[in-house]
Amino acid sequence: MAEAIYVLDQSIQPVCVILDLELNDGSGTAVLDRLRFQHGDPCQVVVVSGQPFRPDIALETYDVAQVLCKPVSPRALTALVRNLVRGTQHRSGR
Repeated sequence: MAEAIYVLDQSIQPVCVILDLELNDGSGTAVLDRLRFQHGDPCQVVVVSGQPFRPDIALETYDVAQVLCKPVSPRALTALVRNLVRGTQHRSGR
């Protein structure tokens, strides 16, 4: 969590974030809160987790694009992120 918060504090506007809600050094929801606070207009967020949680709460509370349960295929994750980023670029006119 500390590394993610550090990156967000560097005024970097991420296009897509892949995040586990259960991090070794804190909660992934703290990263989502910081992302929303720092950048206002949220980027695409993909939650990947092996822990049981209610995905509908994460989706409603944090506007998460997709929730995936581990194990996740690297190929499928890459394709998902590519599609999300392309959709973001089309909406912003990039």
